[in-house]
Amino acid sequence: IPKGARVVVVARNPKDTAVSLFHHSRDVEVFRYSGDWPHFLSALFLQGKVEHGDFWSWHAGWWRAQQEAPQDILWVTYEELKADLAGQVARVAEFCNIEADSDVLGGTVAASTFEAMRRTAAEEDARKEARGEWVKKNHIRVGKAGGWTAHFSEAESAEFDGHHAARSQQESLPLHLFAFGA
Repeated sequence: IPKGARVVVVARNPKDTAVSLFHHSRDVEVFRYSGDWPHFLSALFLQGKVEHGDFWSWHAGWWRAQQEAPQDILWVTYEELKADLAGQVARVAEFCNIEADSDVLGGTVAASTFEAMRRTAAEEDARKEARGEWVKKNHIRVGKAGGWTAHFSEAESAEFDGHHAARSQQESLPLHLFAFGA
């Protein structure tokens, strides 16, 4: 990390990540994934055969880096952002040494809500479509934590939990890093 740089790593619980990546892989033309959820989960996500590779290895690399340079790397979770967006925006501003008054923080929070990002993305998508450019459908799809419960069967959840515990131990990732939200 270059001297003076600040890195903000945004992590998300792996079950919601798997669901999000499943929909992403179906909605992006380059992947053309047409398989079902059980196949995606067991044969692709849990095996690390997805865009950006293995979930646990990726997070482990950033977790080790954060432990070595906590003054340079801030670990924030999607679940923390959903639970307290204003508090987390203030935390990021402070970490980045940004003097932000209540107007700046308030404006940032307002522009960072799921609804605002969905609205902004829809406006940009409309401009792209008008120019004849490709638009990724469902890019900003649901935006909640814990949505994985609607996709995982009990058996899939149990298998995933075992895999998560084993991989977290293998990668020296503390289990508390990932709040499953349900």
